Amino acid sequence: MTLLKSCCCIFTVKLGSVITGFIFLILCIVDIGVKVGYRDAYGGVAWSSLVFDLIFIIFNVFLIIGAYNDVLWMCALWVVVALVYLLILLIQNIVATVTGNSNKVIGAGIVQGANAGTWIVFVFVLLIMVYGLLVVVSHCQNLRDEEIRVPRGEPPAEARA
Repeated sequence: MTLLKSCCCIFTVKLGSVITGFIFLILCIVDIGVKVGYRDAYGGVAWSSLVFDLIFIIFNVFLIIGAYNDVLWMCALWVVVALVYLLILLIQNIVATVTGNSNKVIGAGIVQGANAGTWIVFVFVLLIMVYGLLVVVSHCQNLRDEEIRVPRGEPPAEARA
């Protein structure tokens, strides 16, 4: 039994999984652009954050291919990586908030505003990620149920008769 029957009450969970992959692919590319674009204001690029974004881009491509071709392990792997990515984003935001950047030229007030902005973006990504995870997990459950009903490699029942 799946968690969701459809995505956004319009699409199948398969198409919703593909759309989820594209949404997070675009979000990661935009995130990389923002981080590289604002590198001078914050005194350099957070290389670890860029590496995590690049890794997540690769797994988003896995999700798009896996969901389109009904490959269970690719979709399930994305679910695990997405949860780890979300945890890493949370840790990065906590570290950025706790350590602050008040010794930079731009001043403490602007940095506090930037921290609030990162939390707003994090909550936005969290909400999209939770719904995307529900959609992809539902698609994985559909694929798993289909594999249990018709094991791969066996011809359909009407072909055997």
